[in-house]
Amino acid sequence: MERALTGLIRMTINSPASESGSENSTAELTRRWRSGDLAAFEEVMHRYSGPLLSYVLSKVHHLQDGEDIVQETLIRAHRAIHQLRDVNQMWLWLRQIAHNATMDSLKRARRWGIPTSPEKIQEMEQKRQQDEEVSTQGELNMDEIVAAIEMLPDTYRLTAVYYYLEEWPYPKIAEVLGIDAAAVRQRISRVNKLLRESLKKQR
Repeated sequence: MERALTGLIRMTINSPASESGSENSTAELTRRWRSGDLAAFEEVMHRYSGPLLSYVLSKVHHLQDGEDIVQETLIRAHRAIHQLRDVNQMWLWLRQIAHNATMDSLKRARRWGIPTSPEKIQEMEQKRQQDEEVSTQGELNMDEIVAAIEMLPDTYRLTAVYYYLEEWPYPKIAEVLGIDAAAVRQRISRVNKLLRESLKKQR
Protein backbone atom coordinates (compact mmCIF):
# COMPACT_ATOMS: atom_id res chain seq x y z
CA MET A 1 0.00 0.00 0.00
CA GLU A 2 2.77 2.42 0.97
CA ARG A 3 4.71 1.68 -2.25
CA ALA A 4 1.59 2.16 -4.39
CA LEU A 5 0.84 5.43 -2.62
CA THR A 6 4.39 6.69 -3.21
CA GLY A 7 4.16 5.82 -6.90
CA LEU A 8 0.85 7.63 -7.26
CA ILE A 9 2.23 10.74 -5.56
CA ARG A 10 5.33 10.73 -7.77
CA MET A 11 3.24 10.53 -10.94
CA THR A 12 0.99 13.34 -9.72
CA ILE A 13 3.88 15.69 -8.93
CA ASN A 14 5.24 15.25 -12.44
CA SER A 15 1.92 15.62 -14.27
CA PRO A 16 -0.22 18.67 -15.06
CA ALA A 17 -2.84 19.62 -12.50
CA SER A 18 -6.19 17.99 -13.07
CA GLU A 19 -9.38 20.04 -13.38
CA SER A 20 -11.62 17.13 -12.38
CA GLY A 21 -13.50 17.71 -9.18
CA SER A 22 -12.23 21.27 -8.88
CA GLU A 23 -15.75 22.35 -7.99
CA ASN A 24 -15.44 20.55 -4.65
CA SER A 25 -15.00 22.87 -1.72
CA THR A 26 -11.97 22.47 0.51
CA ALA A 27 -14.18 21.40 3.41
CA GLU A 28 -15.98 18.77 1.35
CA LEU A 29 -12.73 17.48 -0.08
CA THR A 30 -11.23 17.21 3.40
CA ARG A 31 -14.24 15.26 4.69
CA ARG A 32 -14.05 12.83 1.78
CA TRP A 33 -10.33 12.38 2.33
CA ARG A 34 -10.87 11.72 6.03
CA SER A 35 -13.46 9.08 5.20
CA GLY A 36 -10.85 7.10 3.26
CA ASP A 37 -11.87 8.19 -0.23
CA LEU A 38 -8.67 7.75 -2.29
CA ALA A 39 -10.20 9.70 -5.17
CA ALA A 40 -10.34 12.68 -2.82
CA PHE A 41 -6.69 12.21 -1.91
CA GLU A 42 -5.80 12.07 -5.60
CA GLU A 43 -7.66 15.32 -6.13
CA VAL A 44 -5.75 16.87 -3.21
CA MET A 45 -2.49 15.84 -4.87
CA HIS A 46 -3.49 17.36 -8.20
CA ARG A 47 -4.70 20.55 -6.55
CA TYR A 48 -1.80 21.16 -4.17
CA SER A 49 1.32 19.45 -5.58
CA GLY A 50 2.21 22.46 -7.74
CA PRO A 51 1.84 25.07 -4.97
CA LEU A 52 3.69 22.80 -2.54
CA LEU A 53 6.55 22.33 -4.99
CA SER A 54 6.80 26.10 -5.53
CA TYR A 55 6.90 26.65 -1.77
CA VAL A 56 9.53 23.95 -1.18
CA LEU A 57 11.75 25.16 -4.05
CA SER A 58 11.91 28.58 -2.41
CA LYS A 59 13.77 26.78 0.39
CA VAL A 60 15.88 24.07 -1.25
CA HIS A 61 16.53 25.40 -4.82
CA HIS A 62 16.86 21.88 -6.26
CA LEU A 63 14.08 20.25 -8.30
CA GLN A 64 14.77 16.60 -7.42
CA ASP A 65 15.04 17.39 -3.71
CA GLY A 66 11.89 19.52 -3.96
CA GLU A 67 9.90 16.70 -5.56
CA ASP A 68 11.11 14.27 -2.89
CA ILE A 69 10.02 16.67 -0.13
CA VAL A 70 6.59 17.17 -1.71
CA GLN A 71 6.22 13.40 -1.88
CA GLU A 72 7.17 13.13 1.80
CA THR A 73 4.75 15.95 2.63
CA LEU A 74 1.81 14.21 0.99
CA ILE A 75 2.64 10.89 2.63
CA ARG A 76 2.81 12.58 6.05
CA ALA A 77 -0.46 14.39 5.35
CA HIS A 78 -2.22 11.20 4.33
CA ARG A 79 -1.12 9.51 7.55
CA ALA A 80 -2.22 12.48 9.68
CA ILE A 81 -5.38 13.64 7.88
CA HIS A 82 -7.51 13.02 10.98
CA GLN A 83 -5.40 15.61 12.84
CA LEU A 84 -6.61 18.43 10.58
CA ARG A 85 -9.13 20.23 12.81
CA ASP A 86 -10.29 23.05 10.51
CA VAL A 87 -11.56 21.52 7.26
CA ASN A 88 -11.30 24.91 5.54
CA GLN A 89 -7.56 25.32 6.23
CA MET A 90 -6.11 22.45 4.19
CA TRP A 91 -3.53 24.60 2.36
CA LEU A 92 -2.12 26.13 5.53
CA TRP A 93 -1.96 22.67 7.09
CA LEU A 94 -0.21 21.15 4.07
CA ARG A 95 2.21 24.06 3.89
CA GLN A 96 3.18 23.58 7.54
CA ILE A 97 3.83 19.89 6.90
CA ALA A 98 5.91 20.85 3.85
CA HIS A 99 7.85 23.33 5.98
CA ASN A 100 8.61 20.65 8.58
CA ALA A 101 9.63 18.14 5.89
CA THR A 102 11.89 20.75 4.28
CA MET A 103 13.58 21.57 7.58
CA ASP A 104 14.12 17.86 8.24
CA SER A 105 15.68 17.47 4.78
CA LEU A 106 18.01 20.44 5.28
CA LYS A 107 19.07 19.14 8.70
CA ARG A 108 19.94 15.76 7.19
CA ALA A 109 21.88 17.46 4.38
CA ARG A 110 23.92 19.52 6.84
CA ARG A 111 24.56 16.49 9.03
CA TRP A 112 25.82 14.52 6.03
CA GLY A 113 27.86 17.44 4.69
CA ILE A 114 25.70 17.88 1.57
CA PRO A 115 25.73 21.48 0.24
CA THR A 116 22.36 23.24 0.35
CA SER A 117 23.11 26.71 -1.04
CA PRO A 118 22.36 27.22 -4.76
CA GLU A 119 25.78 28.86 -5.24
CA LYS A 120 27.63 25.82 -3.88
CA ILE A 121 25.49 23.40 -5.88
CA GLN A 122 26.16 25.42 -9.05
CA GLU A 123 29.88 25.48 -8.31
CA MET A 124 29.94 21.69 -7.83
CA GLU A 125 28.06 21.17 -11.10
CA GLN A 126 30.49 23.44 -12.96
CA LYS A 127 33.43 21.54 -11.50
CA ARG A 128 31.89 18.21 -12.47
CA GLN A 129 31.39 19.36 -16.06
CA GLN A 130 34.90 20.79 -16.28
CA ASP A 131 36.45 17.66 -14.80
CA GLU A 132 34.61 15.54 -17.36
CA GLU A 133 35.88 17.75 -20.17
CA VAL A 134 39.47 17.68 -18.93
CA SER A 135 39.59 13.96 -18.25
CA THR A 136 37.78 13.12 -21.54
CA GLN A 137 35.37 10.96 -19.56
CA GLY A 138 38.06 8.94 -17.84
CA GLU A 139 40.18 8.11 -20.89
CA LEU A 140 43.18 10.03 -19.48
CA ASN A 141 44.98 9.04 -16.31
CA MET A 142 46.09 11.35 -13.51
CA ASP A 143 49.74 11.33 -14.64
CA GLU A 144 48.73 12.83 -17.98
CA ILE A 145 46.66 15.52 -16.27
CA VAL A 146 49.48 16.39 -13.87
CA ALA A 147 51.92 16.59 -16.78
CA ALA A 148 49.57 18.93 -18.61
CA ILE A 149 49.22 21.13 -15.52
CA GLU A 150 53.01 21.37 -15.21
CA MET A 151 53.17 22.77 -18.73
CA LEU A 152 50.74 25.62 -17.98
CA PRO A 153 51.97 29.23 -17.74
CA ASP A 154 52.89 30.34 -14.21
CA THR A 155 49.75 32.48 -13.93
CA TYR A 156 47.52 29.45 -14.28
CA ARG A 157 49.56 26.55 -12.93
CA LEU A 158 48.92 27.12 -9.23
CA THR A 159 45.23 27.74 -9.83
CA ALA A 160 45.00 24.42 -11.67
CA VAL A 161 46.82 22.59 -8.88
CA TYR A 162 44.48 23.99 -6.23
CA TYR A 163 41.36 23.34 -8.26
CA TYR A 164 41.96 20.01 -10.01
CA LEU A 165 44.41 18.27 -7.69
CA GLU A 166 43.61 19.71 -4.26
CA GLU A 167 39.89 20.16 -5.14
CA TRP A 168 39.69 23.47 -3.30
CA PRO A 169 36.51 25.58 -3.65
CA TYR A 170 36.62 28.96 -5.36
CA PRO A 171 36.59 31.02 -2.13
CA LYS A 172 39.62 29.20 -0.71
CA ILE A 173 41.58 29.58 -3.95
CA ALA A 174 40.66 33.26 -4.10
CA GLU A 175 41.82 33.81 -0.50
CA VAL A 176 45.17 32.06 -1.00
CA LEU A 177 45.90 33.80 -4.31
CA GLY A 178 44.68 37.18 -3.11
CA ILE A 179 42.10 37.60 -5.87
CA ASP A 180 38.31 37.58 -5.93
CA ALA A 181 36.10 34.61 -6.78
CA ALA A 182 35.18 36.04 -10.18
CA ALA A 183 38.86 36.15 -11.14
CA VAL A 184 39.24 32.55 -10.02
CA ARG A 185 36.36 31.50 -12.27
CA GLN A 186 37.96 33.30 -15.22
CA ARG A 187 41.31 31.64 -14.57
CA ILE A 188 39.76 28.19 -14.27
CA SER A 189 37.84 28.71 -17.50
CA ARG A 190 41.13 29.59 -19.21
CA VAL A 191 42.93 26.71 -17.49
CA ASN A 192 40.26 24.31 -18.68
CA LYS A 193 40.77 25.41 -22.29
CA LEU A 194 44.57 25.19 -22.04
CA LEU A 195 44.41 21.74 -20.47
CA ARG A 196 42.11 20.40 -23.17
CA GLU A 197 44.49 21.66 -25.84
CA SER A 198 47.50 20.19 -24.05
CA LEU A 199 45.84 16.83 -23.42
CA LYS A 200 44.80 16.54 -27.08
CA LYS A 201 48.47 16.86 -28.05
CA GLN A 202 49.39 14.04 -25.64
CA ARG A 203 46.92 11.58 -27.15
